[in-house]
Amino acid sequence: MAKAIKLDHFVTSGRKSRLNPTFLTFPSTRGILHLRDGSRPDQGQYSPRIATVMMLMPEIIRLPAPVHTQVLSLETVLHARRSSRSFAPNLLPLSALANILWAGYGITSIDGRRTIPSAGGLYPLYLHAACANVSNVPAGIYRYQPNGHRLVRTAGGNRLVDIGWAAMGQDWMSSAAAIVVVAADPSITTAKYGDRGLQFVAFEAGAAAQNICLQAAALSLGVAVVGAFDDDQIASIYEVTGQQQPIALLPLGISSEP
Repeated sequence: MAKAIKLDHFVTSGRKSRLNPTFLTFPSTRGILHLRDGSRPDQGQYSPRIATVMMLMPEIIRLPAPVHTQVLSLETVLHARRSSRSFAPNLLPLSALANILWAGYGITSIDGRRTIPSAGGLYPLYLHAACANVSNVPAGIYRYQPNGHRLVRTAGGNRLVDIGWAAMGQDWMSSAAAIVVVAADPSITTAKYGDRGLQFVAFEAGAAAQNICLQAAALSLGVAVVGAFDDDQIASIYEVTGQQQPIALLPLGISSEP
């Protein structure tokens, strides 16, 4: 439940702003508010006597540009594609995650076209990544932004164990370096195509998942596609908002399988 709290002043991005006085409502859509005593107003824990708060804006990680120098043929990559459900504890290079996200839904032209076809060019998909063991990436939940090819952190902490439990207790998933979720807002497509748009969205999600699997194979990484999970729990963990719906999970990392 949203709460209103009366504050005298607050600090945003290190700069103090004077309010006279102002009421703020939580949860905030601009970031997470922490009081000076460490409490979280958005969790209902605050002291009205503490007037200084810090607005933590989302952390942005600019990804390395995708590498286009792979010399493997498509046939070789298709032959190498396998589902991996056991991962080594090695760090996943950030460059590898960047290439995988780009392969799944990246931009390939100045007019905004993507790596997969989309009905009407509407692009209803969203990629989110739960990172636990990725180089130069703090553990947390991130949203991939194709425009700008970057990650925006939406929550902190390693949530891979929680994701495994939400996926019907598949605890092997917690050994992955990261777990990507392909989500979609079907209303973007059905607004134009009606109920037929649901099939178009499913096609696109499958294309994105396959691209991720093929890119992982090209990089000699392990990945699997998981479709058995509790939609509401996964949406909550990944902070999937609005009309977005999770469609597929893809745990990935350095495979420890022979």
